[in-house]
Amino acid sequence: MIHPITVEQAKELVEYNPSNGKMYWKPRTEKHINKPCSLKSWNTRYSGKEIKTIDGKGYVHCLIFGKFYRVHRLAWLISYGYWPDFIDHKDGDRANNRLENLASVTIQQNHMNLRLSSKNTSGVTGVYFNKKTSK
Repeated sequence: MIHPITVEQAKELVEYNPSNGKMYWKPRTEKHINKPCSLKSWNTRYSGKEIKTIDGKGYVHCLIFGKFYRVHRLAWLISYGYWPDFIDHKDGDRANNRLENLASVTIQQNHMNLRLSSKNTSGVTGVYFNKKTSK
């Protein structure tokens, strides 16, 4: 996975509060804006404001330099200095980005916490009814 922003860039652009999981936009400088005339406009509109846009899957996300980032991944980058492969929200709440609620996991560990499918009739993850054998 390609991650165009570095930990330094993330720290320049956003501020993360690990205790409450919220992320805020920092003021931008000419270095971060292509058009100098839009600098004041951007800072007036966004600087100091909480990032709280939620995507269709329930994750808080933002747009940085034309690329979408999920806040929990940025929080991990800012806190630990590297991009994790997978992050698990321990309590299952995708909008709860407190650092104590996030864990770097393998893909296998992440799949263990999947929600039950709406088609699941057994109530147990990974168990399904086989119509052919009626078992």
